[in-house]
Parts: sequence; C-alpha cells; structure tokens
Amino acid sequence: MDRSELKKWLWGKAIQALSRREYAVYELHQRLKREAEQDHDNVEPIISEILAALQAEGYISDQRYTEMLVRSRFQKGQGPIKVRQELKMQHVDSDLVSQQLTDAAYDWFEGAKKARMKRFGFQAVDDTKQRAKQMRFLAGRGFDQEQIDYALSCSSDEECR
Repeated sequence: MDRSELKKWLWGKAIQALSRREYAVYELHQRLKREAEQDHDNVEPIISEILAALQAEGYISDQRYTEMLVRSRFQKGQGPIKVRQELKMQHVDSDLVSQQLTDAAYDWFEGAKKARMKRFGFQAVDDTKQRAKQMRFLAGRGFDQEQIDYALSCSSDEECR
C-alpha cells in the first residue's frame, strides 16, 4: 500500500471511529497508530496530517470531548479528581479541563451528596467505621475532602450542615 492509499485507509478508519463516539485527539492518534503499525513503519506524518484535517473540518475536538466526558462522569456520580485524571491520560489541555470542571452546571458538592445517598441512603453517619467506609467510597469516586465532608454532613435529601 502506497502513501495515498494508506492515507485514504486511515481517513476511513478515523471517520468510522468518530461515527460511533467522540474521541480526544490523542486517543484517536493512538488508535490510528495501532491500526497502521501492523503494516507500515513511518505513519506518524500521515496520522498527524489526518488529525489536522479532522480538526479543521470540525470532526474532532478536544473541547467537545471534554464537555462530553465531564457531563457523562458527573451523571455517573464521579468526582472532579477522577475526571481530571482521566482527561490528563488523554493529553487534554489542563486549562480546558479546569474550565470545564469549574462550569456552573456541575455542583460537585451535590454530586458527592447524590453518590453517597445512592450508595448508602439517608441515614446520619454516627459510627466511625461507617464514616470511614463512606469517605473511602467518595474518595475513590474522585471527590475532594471538602466535598466529602459536605456529603457526610447530609442526613436527608435537603438537610446539610
């Protein structure tokens, strides 16, 4: 396969992948690299060219990917620390990540409260073991200490200290 055939083939693979879901630029780069490495040695310039064209056409956007991922993870009850780490692994710009995580649409304190309530219910946390268990759960979900303290102070759906 010559260069132009490889470029067409990789373009098709990229469009096929993007038709299923959003990708971060880095993530799609890695996917195309895996696809092409089996047959070809020097594909980096071709992949970079394809990614630049996809970005210029608006088919791929780290901004859109970040918005989608933050919204999805927030709805799943995950916290900002976990979301930031996931986006960092996809090499998304840290300023873009910070901007999305501080968006007013996401109340991470309420997110921590909802995650706790969904898992443990509305009972007040009096037992030290139970409190530690709930703190570990929320920390594992990616909430910071301030958000965890807020969630643990809630003993009903509306009542928080």
